[in-house]
Amino acid sequence: MSRHKIAPAKRFDDPLGEPIFRQSILSIALTFHGHPEPEMAAIWREVEQWVLNEKIKKLQLLARRYDIDLTEGSGFARLAFRIAEECIEGFRVVDQRPRARKGRPAGSTKVGGLDLVKAIERLRGSEPKISVSSACKRLVRRPGRWKNESASSLETRYYEWFRQIKKMIAQGKQAQETDPLFVRLRQVVTGQSVR
Repeated sequence: MSRHKIAPAKRFDDPLGEPIFRQSILSIALTFHGHPEPEMAAIWREVEQWVLNEKIKKLQLLARRYDIDLTEGSGFARLAFRIAEECIEGFRVVDQRPRARKGRPAGSTKVGGLDLVKAIERLRGSEPKISVSSACKRLVRRPGRWKNESASSLETRYYEWFRQIKKMIAQGKQAQETDPLFVRLRQVVTGQSVR
């Protein structure tokens, strides 16, 4: 039997942060001990209804927190999805597939990444004739993230990331043709019926 990790309860400072307090079952049973069976059944139904009403109040507070209108037809479903997104990994929506392994990917260092590409492109934007190599040499001389790094290493990382960014853009363009979300969005934009 596999164990499922459940996200810890979120901490709230308002009534959502307080549990629903119900008198103990034992104290209720002792208080109404000796009442006829039909009355006891009604008491237990009322206890269950009270707890349900308290939970509905909490759901309404939660819906307000997430700016979801429960009076809409899909309001409760949207709230359920929102709660599931916070508790169940499979409901989360991400822009990139998770890595298969934990930890730093092979070949990564503190240099590189989108920040490096942006920094070099900013330098090249301010001085259009500057080469990538010259921009890297300037970055390693400036105080900041890349100070004292190897300029040739920065240049190599720049081209690696630049290729990766171009690849992601190409995948995005390809996804626009085949991805079900993009297909659906195109249908909405063009006024076609969405299934």
